[in-house]
Amino acid sequence: MACGGWLPGRHQRAHVAPREPGDATGGADGARGPGPSRRHPRIPREAPASRPGGSLHRPREASHGLVARLARSHFGKENQPITPRPRSVTDLGVTRYNRLTVANCVRILRAPTAFGEFVKNPLALHTWTLDTTPLGSVLDIVKTTGWQGIELRRLDFKRAADAGQPAEAVLDLVKRSALGVSCVGVELGWLWAEGAERARLLAAFDESCRWAKSLGCGTVMSPVDRGEGTVARAADSVKEVGEIAGRHGVRLALEFNSQCAQINTLRSVREVLARATHPRVGLLLDTYHLQRSGATPRDLEEVSPAEIAYVQYSDVPKSGLVAGQALDRLPPGQGSVPFAAWFSAFAGKGYTGYCSYEAPNPAAWARDPATVSREALAATRSAAGGSGA
Repeated sequence: MACGGWLPGRHQRAHVAPREPGDATGGADGARGPGPSRRHPRIPREAPASRPGGSLHRPREASHGLVARLARSHFGKENQPITPRPRSVTDLGVTRYNRLTVANCVRILRAPTAFGEFVKNPLALHTWTLDTTPLGSVLDIVKTTGWQGIELRRLDFKRAADAGQPAEAVLDLVKRSALGVSCVGVELGWLWAEGAERARLLAAFDESCRWAKSLGCGTVMSPVDRGEGTVARAADSVKEVGEIAGRHGVRLALEFNSQCAQINTLRSVREVLARATHPRVGLLLDTYHLQRSGATPRDLEEVSPAEIAYVQYSDVPKSGLVAGQALDRLPPGQGSVPFAAWFSAFAGKGYTGYCSYEAPNPAAWARDPATVSREALAATRSAAGGSGA
């Protein structure tokens, strides 16, 4: 059945205007007289709601299979965030449409308030979120709780090396998990470093890019330096690491840090990138640092889509913030970040890459990691569903 049409069901009668006594279809005694057949003619594809008597027919129920096909066509076979069931969509967070009619299926999939553009993005979990859990266990948890990818830190490789395991063992472990790798972190400090320390950090940067390429990952990330320096020197460093990233076919996502001394706002990191103008380096947008730096979703209006390389997210506590501290991150919906507006802004820029949940917090580390992972994913989907993105 085409989505734009409908046919009367066996128990669905067309509206029939009341007969006047003595009319052509019946006499005063109610007996049938000559007149047109009571068999209803073919119903047009669209029934105007303004026709006398209201809607001619109750819309037909859509089958589970049709809903599933519509969902697959909208989200893609690899990313189906819903499990449709007949006659109710309350489990989808959509209360506006309470019947799975064909027309409502289309409305649900078109309505931005239903799922939003954000849920088209694959979702990854950052290993810092489960920092006290061994990497092998983290990979199992991420996979079984429903995330689509993992973000790795350079620290994950360092811990393996400290335990006598080479980087290749970490790479093999991640590959066996069959999870997508959203990003690989590099060692920070290269922005204003000099001499032997700079050479060491650039070699480490090259190594992280090589690991990312081996894992089929196109993005590496680095925070800015915590200290201070000239914008010109920072821009030169960005160009240099951009060349390294380019040799490996990856792109660097550079993250400003709201709690560092100098490059602590969206404007300040964009200034550095604008001076560097390297195609292999872009912005890392993290909702935590955006919120703590005072940025608003409207600030993205002047950011071009090509500037955005990667997105991380977590919520900011509504109170008790401590300057210089950032280990208080929360799942979406528990703090002050306006996720509805931010998700909408990211979608409006056409960002289709991974969104990575990075939420280091000692309170979360003390809990069951599988529960933390599961609750975070549910909170993410809830925030996306109500985002209007």
